[in-house]
Amino acid sequence: MRQVIIRNSIRCRRCGDEIESRHRHDFKWCSCGSVAVDGGTAYLRRVGETGLIEDTSIVEGGLRSHFDEIAEQTRGRNQCRTISSASSSKRF
Repeated sequence: MRQVIIRNSIRCRRCGDEIESRHRHDFKWCSCGSVAVDGGTAYLRRVGETGLIEDTSIVEGGLRSHFDEIAEQTRGRNQCRTISSASSSKRF
């Protein structure tokens, strides 16, 4: 099934900002600098401590649930991750 990103957005659990990436390479940080979003409707990228990221994206085809699952597994861990739509993770 083809996955279609309708809205690419997250909410920072530290400052409460909801940030949205509207087009490819539209990289945006929240006001406290804890989390960022990128990719617009081309790809999903999140930067920051996964426990601080609340995904508010709208995706047809179930890709968003993959990010929710990763966030649940790593919630509370003190680490930074970048998660891309290719399902790869890089530690910083």
